[in-house]
Amino acid sequence: MRNKLVIILSCFIVGFAPSCTSKTPKLKLSRAEKVRVDSLYKLQVPDLDSLVELQCKNDRSTNYQKMKDSIISIRLEEIQDILPK
Repeated sequence: MRNKLVIILSCFIVGFAPSCTSKTPKLKLSRAEKVRVDSLYKLQVPDLDSLVELQCKNDRSTNYQKMKDSIISIRLEEIQDILPK
């Protein structure tokens, strides 16, 4: 029984192995499809740019405050180390 299972499993693996190595066929678009894709892309880019810009501004202000607080904390520790105890 175990030998049959091993043989069946081996055949299954060998049978499907070539499908894993085959390349995906290249997508071929007609000229009209390429124009349509390009038009859709150009319509979406301004919206994406504004979203990315907004996210960058938000991240920058948050990160700036964290870095500022970190530097202040380090400097305060250095000052405490210098002062006599």
